[in-house]
Amino acid sequence: MTRSMLKMKKMPNTFWGEAVRTAAYILNRCPTKKLGDKSEPMILVGYHETGVYRLYHPLTQSIVISRDVKIFENEA
Repeated sequence: MTRSMLKMKKMPNTFWGEAVRTAAYILNRCPTKKLGDKSEPMILVGYHETGVYRLYHPLTQSIVISRDVKIFENEA
């Protein structure tokens, strides 16, 4: 957002601090689109060769690759 503001008005990069402050001000006053959970329960089935997790998504019956995972071992 900061970069876009500076480029749109053709301002020099020396104003980056002001642009960051303005971007933060705007973002803090914008309503969020949705406050609900964004996570979905999945089943760990293995590891991808790039070091991320391979997960089974039971609702879509597909394999999902993700690195943002919280594992709960004691839950069914």
